[in-house]
Amino acid sequence: MKLYIILYASIIISLISCEREDELNWPYWSIYKTQSEYFNYMTAWVNKSGEVIGYPYYTDNDTRIFIDDNDTIYTLRVMLSNNYCLSWEVALNYPFTDITFKEFYRKQFSDSPINKTIIESRIIDRDPFIEYYEVDPEYVLSLTDSFRDQGYSDSEITYKAINAIAEEINIIIEQGQLQDHFNRLK
Repeated sequence: MKLYIILYASIIISLISCEREDELNWPYWSIYKTQSEYFNYMTAWVNKSGEVIGYPYYTDNDTRIFIDDNDTIYTLRVMLSNNYCLSWEVALNYPFTDITFKEFYRKQFSDSPINKTIIESRIIDRDPFIEYYEVDPEYVLSLTDSFRDQGYSDSEITYKAINAIAEEINIIIEQGQLQDHFNRLK
């Protein structure tokens, strides 16, 4: 239920942000290729004028991020074929920072958590994308509904949905057909 609410909330936020220029441009699922290797690095949430207005917040029992064997695992970003990446929290106008998920997650629960000022000072690329595609949110919702109907929990659904999407997208990438299936924004 929580995942379903998060997905619908992201759609509503996106629709609202399209009407107000200074609001957060919340992403749907996206497929992208960057100029450098940023897979383990956080993005900053910026408005359309580039001002940092937010960043993720994770709880210690968050299904989006966890520590496994002393390594921080972020579940909403998957490496695809040919150096493409599938992610949920990356919009076309989001800059990458030099802050890893591991650093951010561990400092978040410390006496000196990373804040907006630190994130702004650690932006390393404001135009990182070589290619950027939107994934239809209805496609993602249909997958989550299918897994929910099969009795999976929300955390299992997140894992299964992103991996099912990744498998299909890898086939599309290998066939050279990304533009035939997804809306290319860059």
